[in-house]
Amino acid sequence: MGVDVPSWPHFLFRVFEPLSCFGGYIFPLLDLNKFIVDSTPNVPAPETIHPSSVVLAGQLGNIYAVLGLLSFLIHHNTNDPKVFRNYILAYVFSDINHLYATYRGVGWDTFVDPWAWQNLLTWGNIGMTVFMLVNRILFLLGVFGNAKRLRPIRRRTEPAHSREGRRNPAVWVRNRWCAEINAALLLGLVILSCVGWGLGLSWTM
Repeated sequence: MGVDVPSWPHFLFRVFEPLSCFGGYIFPLLDLNKFIVDSTPNVPAPETIHPSSVVLAGQLGNIYAVLGLLSFLIHHNTNDPKVFRNYILAYVFSDINHLYATYRGVGWDTFVDPWAWQNLLTWGNIGMTVFMLVNRILFLLGVFGNAKRLRPIRRRTEPAHSREGRRNPAVWVRNRWCAEINAALLLGLVILSCVGWGLGLSWTM
């Protein structure tokens, strides 16, 4: 099951995006203080992290996990192109607000100066978000091609009115491969979550 989309958005939205979301979830689990400090590279690191920052960072990591799960579930369990496009449209709204929140934290000078993005997290918050936003808009405008509903291919021996048939083998294999990769990622996410929470608890004790 799934929507047939061109190769580039297929890779970008079905493979790369869930990976990046899961990375955003694992990062604060493994090193919460660095996750908080790296969000504002132009501000000196505080001596102690305020408890409210810890709570907000943990909640943000949880949002990344939810987005990763939604990317997997929606992209591989709907055959309606409208659902696929509307999900991408919702992400456009999310990207714009994510960029605005980052801008408010780092200021205009840092926001527009890539040389001031001194760590991977800031590159993700600004550079990668802009990259994904542009690609989402181009996809919605049809620049990469249109999403299509997967339709069965009837055998010649089947009656014309039959609803049974075979799916396009190439598309089916590609979607199945992607689904298996993401299923493995979900399993890895659960394992890493257990490890990350265990490390986090050990660091606070």
